[in-house]
Amino acid sequence: MTHAATPLRSLEARYYTDPGIYADEITGLLARSWHFAGHASQLENAGDHFAFEISGESLFCIMGRDDSLRTFYNVCQHRAHQLLQGSGQTRVVVCPYHA
Repeated sequence: MTHAATPLRSLEARYYTDPGIYADEITGLLARSWHFAGHASQLENAGDHFAFEISGESLFCIMGRDDSLRTFYNVCQHRAHQLLQGSGQTRVVVCPYHA
């Protein structure tokens, strides 16, 4: 016995393109849930880090000397300069603008 497939329906196009709907998602759904940023294997040693973006926010993960993973906003508090790019290894996070 076979059944006819029920056609799938998609959301209206505006749900994919409307800036207002996206803003609501950022402050609602995206701000209150966990998101995958990377894998712990990318941060095996103290100072290993990678930068990423979620919902328009620049962030970075770094392995601390105490073997704890931490995530920070990727911005200097003084001049809003981006602190890290890509991935790599560092002993200290230093603002490239202020050195």
